[in-house]
Amino acid sequence: MPVNRPVIRGWSRATVVENVIMIPPDKQGEALRIVPQVGWSGLWFASLFPTVLTWIYFVAMAGQSAGWQQFGFALGKAVQFLWPVVWCWSRDRQALSVRSAGTTGVALGTALGLAITGAMLLFYWIVSSQGLFLQAEAAIRAKVSGLGISTPSKMLAVSVFYSVAHSFLEEYYFRWFLHARLERRLGFWPAAVWSGLAFMAHHIVVLGTYLGFASWLTWFLSLSIAIGGVLWSWLYRRTGNLLAPWVSHALVDAGIFLIGYHLVFPRS
Repeated sequence: MPVNRPVIRGWSRATVVENVIMIPPDKQGEALRIVPQVGWSGLWFASLFPTVLTWIYFVAMAGQSAGWQQFGFALGKAVQFLWPVVWCWSRDRQALSVRSAGTTGVALGTALGLAITGAMLLFYWIVSSQGLFLQAEAAIRAKVSGLGISTPSKMLAVSVFYSVAHSFLEEYYFRWFLHARLERRLGFWPAAVWSGLAFMAHHIVVLGTYLGFASWLTWFLSLSIAIGGVLWSWLYRRTGNLLAPWVSHALVDAGIFLIGYHLVFPRS
């Protein structure tokens, strides 16, 4: 007589198939449907690839022409953001969907985004008044120029792209794909910390390049980014969709590019 053994949500499909005989026949189909299909290899790849990619196009290709840097960025980002689609189609058989957050979700995301942005702008004003961003200014201008962003209008166009489109793609990648699948295995807080650290890691490359890897600013700002990732995971879980964390993320990115604009074009 089969033993009624509960399904552990962290099992892979192969493990469930091997143990499905321990589940009553009328529950076997349900068990195979609810167990997540993304293996640990897919989650590790999703966690580490953005950092590797950032090092390639931001550091290794720094001496290349603007065209090659833009090509490396575009190709790498295409791989990154198509990875969840391909994996979910081939392993999860799950379609992408974004549900409405409702008024409450959008209001909460807006409030969180404005609070983070306000704190960030205040911190920048305090730190820059002490001259702690002087080292970064020259490096940021050189990098922006190397990418072909030579005028305020081009800077504005890049800012809009990052604040609107790229912020959504990062929320879909780090919250919808990575965090949600980690949460099925580990629970909310371990998943939120893991995905927050993965979200932080590629920013360390950028901040370290500008501010120096030994600078306390690099690590303070990186930790702040990780905390932001955890907050957006919480917001995603609370609302059940991407719209609220996307709105929050977009506002924060807009604040970051406002600071970047001030550093690159201080008299514009």
